[in-house]
Amino acid sequence: MSLALLAARARINHSAAWTPASLFVGGFDGGWYDPSDLTTLFQDVLGTMPITATGQSVALIKDKSGNGHDFSEATSLSRPTYQVDGSSNAYLSFSGTNFMDAATGALSATTFGLVIGYNASAAGQRLVDTRGTGAGGAVKGWYLKASDPSGSDGFAIDDGAGHFLTSNHTATASTNHVGYFDHVTSTAVRYAIDNGSLTSSSAGGGTVTDCTSTTITRIGAATNSSSTQPLTGRIYGIIQVKKTPSSTEITNMRHYMGGKTGVVTV
Repeated sequence: MSLALLAARARINHSAAWTPASLFVGGFDGGWYDPSDLTTLFQDVLGTMPITATGQSVALIKDKSGNGHDFSEATSLSRPTYQVDGSSNAYLSFSGTNFMDAATGALSATTFGLVIGYNASAAGQRLVDTRGTGAGGAVKGWYLKASDPSGSDGFAIDDGAGHFLTSNHTATASTNHVGYFDHVTSTAVRYAIDNGSLTSSSAGGGTVTDCTSTTITRIGAATNSSSTQPLTGRIYGIIQVKKTPSSTEITNMRHYMGGKTGVVTV
């Protein structure tokens, strides 16, 4: 058996022993979304018709963190679908016209750590958004794109008062990735893609001490337009906790999501 396969199995076994529920012990806010858990997926926004087969439209995905930040979509044509890849990993499939919303403030926070399993067809597509669009420094909130090799605004944190922080990160199109992102200081953001190292990147200048948004949280597109930087691809899971995660928690978050996507993480 190859060393790579042994490492992958070790990481998956490690993630199986740890669950994201521990992140929220003590009343920490945030959200945990797991398309592989069919008990959290429904064909209607009221949660009365469970998802039972691939290809069905997902109107509601329940938040497993206990904080009640469910994502839903009332318009049937705008809903993603439930799918399973060739390695039996479940995901929400977005076709470029799909998105889901959570309530105002659901994942909006100034201090947080976030991990996401995803697969996008191209750079610049939005995965999670609490900010919407607008000039840097002018719109309060944050958003995350699948990839931004140009270095302009892949992971953007904005206080709406002239100050903003951004990252550049590169992900291969149509390939599964695990991304970790956080904002735990007022002058930098950190991020890692797959087995990359945590790195700081700052652009725009200034100190961002408050990026809590008053808009909805959206996955699959910008909050203020389903046609702005939409996702054509997959979301395998999202975990966000509104605190500064420890180094052990960061490792656990990445390993756990690696087990959901088939990606080997460090």
